[in-house]
Amino acid sequence: AVVSTQSTGGSPSGVLQIHIHYARELISEDFNGKSDPYIKLFLNGELIHKSKTVPKTLNPVFNDIFEEAILDINTVTSLKLELYDADDIGTDDFLGETYIDLPTTNAYNYLKRYDLTRKPSESAGCVYVSVIFREVALRRSPTTLGSPLSDPKGKNGESSSPKEKKSLRKRLFKSNSEKSSERLKTSSSSSRDF
Repeated sequence: AVVSTQSTGGSPSGVLQIHIHYARELISEDFNGKSDPYIKLFLNGELIHKSKTVPKTLNPVFNDIFEEAILDINTVTSLKLELYDADDIGTDDFLGETYIDLPTTNAYNYLKRYDLTRKPSESAGCVYVSVIFREVALRRSPTTLGSPLSDPKGKNGESSSPKEKKSLRKRLFKSNSEKSSERLKTSSSSSRDF
C-alpha cells in the first residue's frame, strides 16, 4: 500500500474540522421574540453540513463538530456559515452570514468570534467557531492508484459525487484512527517502563 499525506498535486490532504460553539444576540424572527436557529456550512459554495435546530433562543449553544475530508487544502477557497430561523410554515428566515478563516496546514484557529451580517451594514449578532486542518496519511492499495481518490475530475482533487466523498471520508478517518491507536499503544507501553 502507498501511504501519502499529499494529493496528486503535491498539496496536503486531510480533514477539516469545524466546531461551532455558540451564537449570541441573534435577530428575533418569531412572534415570541425568539428564533429557532440552525446553521448551514458551505465549502467552496457547496452545502456540506446542517446543524441541529436550537429552539426558542437568541443565544443558542450548538456545540456542533463537523469534519470534512479534503484532498487538497489549496483548493479550499471559502468556508461560509449561514444562520436561519426554522419555521414550521413557509420558508425558513435568513438570520445572517459570515465567512470563516481557513487554517493553514496543521494549524488551529481557537475559539474565534465572527460577526454576522444580513445586509452589508446590518449587524445580526455573532457566532463563535474553531477550525483545524489535520493532515492525514492516505493508505492507497495498487488498485486504488489512479482511481477517483487521486483526482476524479482532474480538478486538483475535487470529488465528483457524494458516494466518492463518503468513501474518502471513511478512508481518511480509518487512517486517522489507526494513527491514534498506535500513539495510545506507544504511550501506554512507555508509561509502563517507569
